[in-house]
Amino acid sequence: MRKFLAAMTLALAFCTSAFAGTITYYNRTSETVRFLRDNAPVGPGDVMPGGFTQETVGYGSYLLSATDGRQYASGYTCTIDANNSGCDYTVSSGSAFIGNNNPNLRTVNYTPVSQLQFPGFSVDFSSQPQVETFRNDANTSTRTVYTAIGNEAVEQVVVVKVDHDIPVDYTSSDFYRDADVNTGETLATNRNSQGLYQGHPYSYGCYTSTVNGVDVIRFSRFIIVNSRTAIFIVMAMPNSDNAPKTPTGAFQAWQDFENTLNIQ
Repeated sequence: MRKFLAAMTLALAFCTSAFAGTITYYNRTSETVRFLRDNAPVGPGDVMPGGFTQETVGYGSYLLSATDGRQYASGYTCTIDANNSGCDYTVSSGSAFIGNNNPNLRTVNYTPVSQLQFPGFSVDFSSQPQVETFRNDANTSTRTVYTAIGNEAVEQVVVVKVDHDIPVDYTSSDFYRDADVNTGETLATNRNSQGLYQGHPYSYGCYTSTVNGVDVIRFSRFIIVNSRTAIFIVMAMPNSDNAPKTPTGAFQAWQDFENTLNIQ
């Protein structure tokens, strides 16, 4: 039995090393920072100015970031797979930062947020987004979903969908818009439109629903970037009588968010 367990341990160690990669984190600021992977601290602790830390991880997609204790550095998605055995993540004095409200990640002060940069786009989220990646059953498309929850239950979402040879026109954007109605939602027919966003065709939809007695409004823009990539930008919030939850106030909040999207 012991020989069997020892053999299994060696086999598992081999598999781990065969399907793993290295992430190296560099601190190029003048302050001490703490690096994060999927919002969890990396390594034994803070990294001094000019220092670095390194770790080995398995295959997968990871959100890399850093915090100065009061604010977060803009996130970067690192994918470790058969084609990529490592990532370098550097935080510098010019990095964008947003608010850090986690008392367990306090270190030092830093600079205010500008735009958060992600693979393929940049946008102004109200908080550090959670990142999830999904692949369909036929293995023909993936969706990477960035979700940020702000004050007053406002949800901001950007979805990057990598699909298979989609038409670069309104037939694709309309398809995604019309298929996006969730259970209990209504697609407002008087709030649909088409247009170009940074030269890319898009379809817009406004959805309303009632969840646990609360009226909810959701705005979505479905942008066809090219024949393989689409970007959806979404904002949802309660639609009460309190500003900015009224239709006018909610729509203005949506415009303030959607117009920060910059497609790379």
